[in-house]
Amino acid sequence: MIEQITANDFVDVKDIKGMFLYTKSNKIFSYLRIYPFNLDLLTTEDRRNLTNRLAAAFDGDRKNFMYCTLPRELDLDGYKIFLKEKRQAAETLGKKRIIDELIKKATDLTSSTENYEHQHFYKFWVNVNDATTSQAEIELRDRTMRFRDMYRDVQIPCEILEEREIIKMCNLYSNRRSNSYDVNLTYSLEIPFIRG
Repeated sequence: MIEQITANDFVDVKDIKGMFLYTKSNKIFSYLRIYPFNLDLLTTEDRRNLTNRLAAAFDGDRKNFMYCTLPRELDLDGYKIFLKEKRQAAETLGKKRIIDELIKKATDLTSSTENYEHQHFYKFWVNVNDATTSQAEIELRDRTMRFRDMYRDVQIPCEILEEREIIKMCNLYSNRRSNSYDVNLTYSLEIPFIRG
């Protein structure tokens, strides 16, 4: 008989519930997404103050965490369609020329390798072996919320990922060309097998 291996045999994920990803190797993970923030809009003094406040908040934190940046290819088709509609509705030659330039830039971005948005995440984890599952969840929730609050205190937008966003992030990790906002969460009963 041929041994059949499912895709789940290759993945360490056991379950995703709420803000937690549970693994078969007895770890629980949580994730914090940091949204883009333009420091160039701040004065030099404000930038220095913000950096010092954030650095002071991190001081003394000696537990493990991982910071990662994942690129996601942008789909500019909708934007180009929007621009074409605006061009057709434009009444003056000046507006049409400006919109033509925007369409040209969008087309150039689409055909170049520079049409990526970088998404920033923190990954936190605890070993369930070191504590019961509920204690580990409490510890992990507190740590993730503390990091979220550190960023919110300096007005940097962020969010703790929940089930749907964790799935999107995992999809983004494995396929940077995926449109992480259009993940279909309906599951098929057909399970792919590898014959070997």
